[in-house]
Amino acid sequence: MTTYDLGDGVPLRYLATNADGDPVAATVALAIISLATGSQVATPSVTNPALGQYDAVASGLATGDYAYVWTVTGAVQDVATGTFTVATKAPASYTTLPAVKGNLGKVTTDDRDENITLAIVAASRMIDASTGRAAGAFQSDTTTSARTFGLKGRVVPNVAYMRSAILVDDIASATGLVIETGLGSVGPWATISSPNYGPDNALLQGRPISWIGVPSTALTGTIDTVRVTARWGWPTIPAEVEMATRLLAARLYKRKESPQGVIASSDWGTIRVSRTDPDVYALIAHLTIPGFA
Repeated sequence: MTTYDLGDGVPLRYLATNADGDPVAATVALAIISLATGSQVATPSVTNPALGQYDAVASGLATGDYAYVWTVTGAVQDVATGTFTVATKAPASYTTLPAVKGNLGKVTTDDRDENITLAIVAASRMIDASTGRAAGAFQSDTTTSARTFGLKGRVVPNVAYMRSAILVDDIASATGLVIETGLGSVGPWATISSPNYGPDNALLQGRPISWIGVPSTALTGTIDTVRVTARWGWPTIPAEVEMATRLLAARLYKRKESPQGVIASSDWGTIRVSRTDPDVYALIAHLTIPGFA
């Protein structure tokens, strides 16, 4: 069963042919059925870009398993079905299988690829956790979404300019950025018409926006929450993160050779594997979000 990311359109195609295999015109309808409930949830429109070719895109579907049913009448009598899954997009891995295999000196496809791939995924999530970020935070979202932030502990006032900076999660782009203030997590919401953001030139340097600036007057009274609509993440995966993931993934894969925490060498004898990799730490240390003790 093919899996599609939540929010992506599911492309579907039906080819109408006669007994000789030649394309013919037909009357075609498409239905999308939820396998969980057995009910029809969508009827995508069908286009006919070429003789016998019928295309559709199923969109707006929630996560779950679905069946599609082509009902064909006219020159061709047919009912064609299939299934697919819509799932939440998995967080990005920060390096590739060929890159890690290159570090390991492996250039061919073999049965170890699955273990190396698992090491890459684990290393990527370890990088996220080590820097204090959510899974996949160093990738860029493809669409905007809204997040709410309580103002307590997040506001840095600038009295001279009558503005306040609000610390937010990493934002990958200023396009589509919307800032609103409200009470609690439910509003009502008032849009800030003239926000600014920083650090200065962050996006030009491949770094994310990490704070937004609003007029201090927008945060008076009962206002205690901001709602930010943005494309979250980093503009591109930082080179430091990509390299740290390569090193850590290779280390995790090679860990099978030292299951007891030690590795044997004909030159040096038994050597204990260090708990951390200093190069990995050095690469990501400056990207770590500071916390409070």
